[in-house]
Amino acid sequence: MKKLLLLLLTLGLVWGGDAYESLGYERDYAKGKAQAIKEKKLLMLIVVSDSCPWCKALARRVLSKEDIAALIAKDFIPVLVKNNDTVSYPAAYQTDRIPVINYIDPVSGMDLWQSIGFRKKAEFLEDLAEAKLSFAEEQESK
Repeated sequence: MKKLLLLLLTLGLVWGGDAYESLGYERDYAKGKAQAIKEKKLLMLIVVSDSCPWCKALARRVLSKEDIAALIAKDFIPVLVKNNDTVSYPAAYQTDRIPVINYIDPVSGMDLWQSIGFRKKAEFLEDLAEAKLSFAEEQESK
């Protein structure tokens, strides 16, 4: 019985906390946008909810992986906001469909690519590649 209780307590600690804190993403849209402009990177706006199991799965099973984190850090400025905090990010990106990731040109504010719902690692990597390509094409056309 003690082992079962210990197991349940451990699982509660692992799965019960804020799944997004460990990612270390910016939580302030304006700061993230300014940083993306400064570093000439694509802004990656991730909209999630505390009550969304797919959002938490995306954070734990995809975004937190070392190889994914390295790719994001290299080419993107990730900003994570919660869908019920509607004053912290532009109304144009507010949605009830979560998780959603908008890849935004920080200078023009143009939404270059969007990913809706949980994405497996391979699908997420494809989204990153498509977003980078769209951003490169946008930069060339200027």
